[in-house]
Amino acid sequence: PQPPWQTSTVSFPTVTCVNVLSQAGQIMRSSNSSGDARWQGAFVIVSQYNLIFGNLIPVQYEVSTNPDRFDIDLIHGFLGSTYWAANMPRTVLEKSIRHALCFGVFADAKQVAFARVITDYATFAYLSDLFVLPDHRGRGVSKLLMRSILDHPELQGLRRFVLATKDA
Repeated sequence: PQPPWQTSTVSFPTVTCVNVLSQAGQIMRSSNSSGDARWQGAFVIVSQYNLIFGNLIPVQYEVSTNPDRFDIDLIHGFLGSTYWAANMPRTVLEKSIRHALCFGVFADAKQVAFARVITDYATFAYLSDLFVLPDHRGRGVSKLLMRSILDHPELQGLRRFVLATKDA
């Protein structure tokens, strides 16, 4: 049976958000006295550990859009094993990252997930190259990554947000 809740932590340079889904699925956004964005649900957990599905996982996941942090070797290696980006030259990948809004998820300073959003920042965005490394699947990383993407201030008010895939 599925647990009644999930939680994950998002760290940005100035804001830490905690995403908690209650059994009823109700999520409310609020701010604390310092103005930091917070998600409230059944309860909020803020610690050095993520509590996911009732298990303490000694990993702090952090989401970043800073391209200097991206592990290009890891991204290129993983994407090379996919049907949608097999045989993509590294130079093409590097150029695609420079010209898109990219998100990386990090655990203990190592990249564990990636997504690229191609957008005009006004009306349209295309989600591409999203992956989570196998050892970090089932821990809420993809939910954390998607919530970070959908909540990014530069991606608000778009008329279309597209994901084209044959397996999701």
